[in-house]
Amino acid sequence: MAHGLERRFRRHLSWVIIVLGLSAGYVMSPSAAPHSPRNDLLGLRLGMSDLEVRRRLERIGKLTEMQPEGGGRKQIWTLRNRSFGTLNLRLDPNHDLQWCTAYARTRKVRYTDIGDTTQARRAGRHIWIWAVTGSSATGSYQVTARGTDPVFCSSVALSPLTARPPGSEPAATPADSVR
Repeated sequence: MAHGLERRFRRHLSWVIIVLGLSAGYVMSPSAAPHSPRNDLLGLRLGMSDLEVRRRLERIGKLTEMQPEGGGRKQIWTLRNRSFGTLNLRLDPNHDLQWCTAYARTRKVRYTDIGDTTQARRAGRHIWIWAVTGSSATGSYQVTARGTDPVFCSSVALSPLTARPPGSEPAATPADSVR
């Protein structure tokens, strides 16, 4: 009797794990191809206007700091999001989104949630960079996930694709900086 109960428990536990895994969707858009990095971060896309960015973020957070920076503006948002707690972004002089970095809550976002790590360039011990060739409308961009844990990342950044020679170290961009 105990053996049959244990077998049923394991079978149900397996289904629970599968269902939770499938429903645990990541915060990137569902239209992205499986295992490819997303073209948005929390609904934000490079080139979005300040007004679009503000409308999106006001639904999930609160603007906590705004600083003028090099002709543009840097903003820091505190988020009410299950996976991410803070978001930093920079608007260019035309007030369009130039880059953004979301800081993950502890042990909430896996590198594999971002994309297939075999398709990413490893730029450090726990730094993965996906270079994505976009359409003529979206342009090319990169998604950078970094952290101190081998499984869970601390931050995810969306930034323009940086031009550099193959095999060289990644160019440092403001979006890649660790808080």
